[in-house]
Amino acid sequence: MVAAGGTIAAATSAFRPSAPADYREALVATHRPLSLDPLFGRDDAAVHDVGHLLYASLLRLGGDGRPVADLAASWAVSADGYTYAFTLPAGRRWSDGSALTARDVAATVSVVQSSDFPDGPLAQAWRDVAVSVDSPVSVTMRLRRPRGSFAVVVADLPILPTEVISQPAAQLARIATRPLPTSGPYRAASSDSFAVHLVANPYASRPPPLSSVELRLLPAFEDALRVFAAGQADALLATTAGQRAEAAMVPGARIRDMIGFSTVQVLFNTASLPSGLDQPAVRHAIAAVIDRNGLVAADLPGAALPQADPVPLGIRWVPHPPVPSPDAALAAKTLDAAGWTAESPGAVRTRDSARLVERLMVSEEEPLPAVAHRLVRQLRPLGIEVELDLVAPAQFYGMLTSATKQYDMALATVESGPDPDISAQWRSDETPPKGVNVTGLKPDFVFDRALDRLAQESDPKLRRAAAEEVDRDLAASAPAVFLYAPLVSVATSDAVDIPLPVAGSSAQRYDLVMGWRRLHR
Repeated sequence: MVAAGGTIAAATSAFRPSAPADYREALVATHRPLSLDPLFGRDDAAVHDVGHLLYASLLRLGGDGRPVADLAASWAVSADGYTYAFTLPAGRRWSDGSALTARDVAATVSVVQSSDFPDGPLAQAWRDVAVSVDSPVSVTMRLRRPRGSFAVVVADLPILPTEVISQPAAQLARIATRPLPTSGPYRAASSDSFAVHLVANPYASRPPPLSSVELRLLPAFEDALRVFAAGQADALLATTAGQRAEAAMVPGARIRDMIGFSTVQVLFNTASLPSGLDQPAVRHAIAAVIDRNGLVAADLPGAALPQADPVPLGIRWVPHPPVPSPDAALAAKTLDAAGWTAESPGAVRTRDSARLVERLMVSEEEPLPAVAHRLVRQLRPLGIEVELDLVAPAQFYGMLTSATKQYDMALATVESGPDPDISAQWRSDETPPKGVNVTGLKPDFVFDRALDRLAQESDPKLRRAAAEEVDRDLAASAPAVFLYAPLVSVATSDAVDIPLPVAGSSAQRYDLVMGWRRLHR
């Protein structure tokens, strides 16, 4: 339902719009004023998202998740995967009319590589990259080792003007809320604690059909929902099943969805001896009886897609196996053969003196508790009792990666990103704190080599083959059950037509801005 609260009343009274914008969005922003420099303040998703309206990257993600040219006119990768060459279009300009050149690319990378740059993950992605400016319109990047994901890394780096970005990172962070010259379809006309006003960039490669955008800044989804329901905004981002359901209840709201780059998984602690999860038979039985389609239909209608593999469904150029139907008979037969039997139908299975009871750790973050309760109901008829351990979201990751695991299974949302390289979760040497391989599987160097091929190859055909091999290996060892892919949703009024890509992160909702239309006021 639409939530009421004092916060939004204060924001509404302080906000003073000028002429109505062609497009108005209620935007949840952690920090207000919003950083208009997408390299700073990236802990706020709104900063990253709005950056897509203001800045181009050399590459962007295409409709199937593969990187395609954006700011670059063309690009190429050497046969050995070590060198990436980019050519810019001649005559491209920033929104203030100054020339956009390869020097801007090099300057942007230099800031990210500087010792005082505050975003550790972004800095790590660029740490071993050598950049050379070959001409005003050509730049070469050389890697220390091949990385199939590097094109995605390039797509995630907005290019900023040299004259701005050449300042120390600390100074850039201090002025990040000021409007800067941009290269995307829009430039910032004004910005304060209540709203960001964008107008068409006069030097954009193509003028956007909607010439003005108003981004109303709000502290929480409930506040943004109230503004949307009152007709004061044309659109609203919903990132959870609950938010999507609430937005859909607003009269006249239209919901559009994208397949995201995360997966929800049940992770097994394979070192948990009393629970039986050290035995592949128990893990396979659990995987066989779970009804993914039923779970999504009951608890996540319209908000997720069932999934049976580790690579995010939003990466559509990688093959994904069909979702299997649950097979309770096979699961029971598997447990019987492993010595886990029930004295009577519905009783908890035992082997020797051990009972088949699993402790499932779950973040309290919506909608995971509802999903966990559904899993409890699906496993109980098989003779597996599941005890839920609900954990505060702020504590969940630390408990998941702790050396002393206090769980048998964990229900987790894994943010893999738009590249199929899943080494950080599954390679043998990626145990915490280096990575997030928490299942405790014994090292498998054949599997590691398949992961390395998936991580290092730049040829899509070879990467697809490696992804299929990784999926087969994980299906055989069953360290996890892959349940579903959450969708990213946008609610709009009937006054606008805002197409979305089939797949993408929340920022990709702005990628089809050239197709936006206002239907009526």
